[in-house]
Amino acid sequence: MEWPETLKLDPGAKKAIERAVETNPVPGNWPEGTVYVNADQAREMAGPLIEAFHTHLTNARIAFLFKQHVGGRSQSLAGKATVTSAKIKHLSDVDFVIEINWTMWIGMSVPTRTALLDHELEHCGVDDKENWCIISHDIEEFHTIVARHGLWQQNVKTFADVCTTQLELLTAPA
Repeated sequence: MEWPETLKLDPGAKKAIERAVETNPVPGNWPEGTVYVNADQAREMAGPLIEAFHTHLTNARIAFLFKQHVGGRSQSLAGKATVTSAKIKHLSDVDFVIEINWTMWIGMSVPTRTALLDHELEHCGVDDKENWCIISHDIEEFHTIVARHGLWQQNVKTFADVCTTQLELLTAPA
């Protein structure tokens, strides 16, 4: 399996993710009349990511669910992380729910699935009062605004610097 060179994940963790994919198959067809299906493959893949990059989530109780489509009518999302309400936490003993768009997931490579899970786990955080919370993206911007105004905010500049580094890695001679 070809993993991105920039992914700083030890070979054992990569093998554990690959094993999770092999031992936890995803339904090939969406079960009729079903809204959610447990995403066992995603849950098992998330373990090595939590251990490597999200240690603050070691004791978090996270439910991973497939949904045939995630998002609204005008926008599909690959995934969505939410912190549970006190009521849901009481009823289910779950701190976070990560919904994964099954339709997109089945077309993704294992490294892309891993990146999606890493992204959704990055949303799961702890606030200054030690409560579970959702962390917003580092950047929210339109490409047209950057085209017109340049790198006008520090977070946009930082994001551009990281992208430049990634592009240099892609174009560097082997």
